[in-house]
Amino acid sequence: MASQKVKFDIGEKRHVRIDVQVVSGDKLPFLIRAARYELIDPDGNLEESGECAIEDHEIDAYIFPVKTGSYTLKYIYEVADEIWIDPVKVVVS
Repeated sequence: MASQKVKFDIGEKRHVRIDVQVVSGDKLPFLIRAARYELIDPDGNLEESGECAIEDHEIDAYIFPVKTGSYTLKYIYEVADEIWIDPVKVVVS
């Protein structure tokens, strides 16, 4: 997954969604069994975490960053017997 970036204004509480795709050339069927998120603040601390909504291959985190700066939103999810992690940069101004 390519690095993604989302912009927030301070005070916003929004859904951030990613679409999970298998990197191989084939369209292989897969199931996302579970998903959660961690929102890491600009100082490197865990600000919030929780469960994600899953719909087909889309994972949805509902976040509320409370500081300005650059956050990392980590999606942590299970596909088959593997655990995958996709980071998304969240910039709050």
